[in-house]
Amino acid sequence: AIDDYDRALEIDPGYVDAYYGRARSYLNMGNYEQALDDYEQVIILRPDASYGYSGRGTVYYQLGNYELALADYNKCIELEPDEGWNYANRAYLYFDLENYKSAIQDLTFAIAQYPTNADYYWSRGNAYYALQEYDLAVQDYLKYGELNGSLEPFMEQRIILHPDNET
Repeated sequence: AIDDYDRALEIDPGYVDAYYGRARSYLNMGNYEQALDDYEQVIILRPDASYGYSGRGTVYYQLGNYELALADYNKCIELEPDEGWNYANRAYLYFDLENYKSAIQDLTFAIAQYPTNADYYWSRGNAYYALQEYDLAVQDYLKYGELNGSLEPFMEQRIILHPDNET
C-alpha cells in the first residue's frame, strides 16, 4: 500500500488522501516518525479537518507524549464538537492519565453518539471500576456483553469484583 501512496504522491504532491493513507499504514507498522511526518502534511494541506489531528494525536499517544496527544485530541473536538470518536480518543488518554472522571464524561458522550459500540461500554466500565463505582462498572460490562455477544471478559472482571463468588 505504501508504494501505491508513494506513486500517487509523485503524480500529485498535494494529494492529501495519499498522505493520510500512507500515515495510517506507517502507524499500523509502528513507523511512528514517518507517520508523524505524513500527518503533519495532512494538517498543512487540510488544517480544518480533524482527521489529521486525530492521527497525529494517536502517534503522540503511542510515543507516550500525552501532552501533545491531548492538544491534538482537543483540536479534533474543537473542529468537530459533535463527533463521538474524538471524545473516545481523548477518553482513552484520560484513562491512561488516571483521570477517570474525565474519561467517563467523554465516553458517555461517545456512547450517546454510538450506542452500539461495545468497546466504549467496556472502557467506561473500567473507569468506573477504577473509581470503585462497581455497580456502574457492572452495568457497563453487562451492556458490553449484550452488544458483543459474549460475557466472557465480564466474567473475568466479575471474579475480580467478587473473588469469593465462583460462579
